[in-house]
Amino acid sequence: KKLIEGGKVFITIPDHKTGDDWNKEEGRQELALGTYAATTGPEKGLPHCFFTKEEIEGMFADFTDIKMELDDIGRWFVTASK
Repeated sequence: KKLIEGGKVFITIPDHKTGDDWNKEEGRQELALGTYAATTGPEKGLPHCFFTKEEIEGMFADFTDIKMELDDIGRWFVTASK
C-alpha cells in the first residue's frame, strides 16, 4: 500500500543498538543482520527487525517534515508527510 499525497505517517521503529541488546537475551536467534526471532514463548519464530538512524532516514527519503526522536528504551518515533 502507498501513502497518499498529503498524508502523514507516525511509526515507532526499534533502534539497532536495542536489537543487539535484545539478541543477547536467552532464547533469541539472529536471522539476518539486525533481525532476530525468539526461539521460545508466544513470539517464537516471529521476526523482530531493528534499524540504524541512517537506515530509517533512507526509508523516509521521499518524505517531508521528517521528525525522528529516540526514546530512553530504544525506539525511534518517526513522523513524516508525503
